[in-house]
Amino acid sequence: MIRSMDLIRKILLAIEAHPTLEPMAPLAFDGYTAAEIYQHLRLLQKAGFIEVFDKSSNTANLLLPTALTWDGHEFLDNARSDKRWNQALNLVKGTGGLALEVLKNVLTNLALAEVNELLRRQGLL
Repeated sequence: MIRSMDLIRKILLAIEAHPTLEPMAPLAFDGYTAAEIYQHLRLLQKAGFIEVFDKSSNTANLLLPTALTWDGHEFLDNARSDKRWNQALNLVKGTGGLALEVLKNVLTNLALAEVNELLRRQGLL
């Protein structure tokens, strides 16, 4: 399975939109299999971005997201803007890789650059 940063972002957005801390219904996204979603949920859990309720059994794997963690919120806040997201993906892909930690740092730097530009425009920097 290839890790999809776009699927990771979709999962985080879906969890953020969930109104309670109760386990969500199984996630489904067009173009992704249940197995791909399960693996990405595991990756996000191991990265410390989400909390899940594990309903897996001997016959089926099932993780039900319950909430974003602090790190998950931080990443998503930086990845929320489509413009910033696409810019970061293009920058990181240009380096020949797409490590989550690198993407996280690029998104943070792009967000900081946007804030600095706003401060400059307002004469505060």
